[in-house]
Amino acid sequence: MAKEPTEPRKPTVRQIQADLLYRIQTEGALAGYEAALSVAGDQKSPANARASASRTLLQAARLLERGNGVQLEKEPHEMSPEELSAAVAMSMGIFQEKSTGDDLDEDDQADDIFN
Repeated sequence: MAKEPTEPRKPTVRQIQADLLYRIQTEGALAGYEAALSVAGDQKSPANARASASRTLLQAARLLERGNGVQLEKEPHEMSPEELSAAVAMSMGIFQEKSTGDDLDEDDQADDIFN
């Protein structure tokens, strides 16, 4: 007896959701980061867009958490363009220092999404 060809199984809802979540956490996160970085660094972007993008980047880097680097006296939307530029420059300096990983303990290194 010849076997009848079978159709490939359709993915389950859970499989589709897992695939979607994976893409959001990888491709989506990278696209969001690149977009925020582009807006934050673009002097031609509106100040409120730069402030929002800058805050998003600082939050993603955990630099706005208590005891973790940057303590802003003003919220980014309250800053002048000069103050915002200074805060971004200071934050990038702190981020670059932290990115070496020298000051991270084992738990912090385990949380690094890029390892």
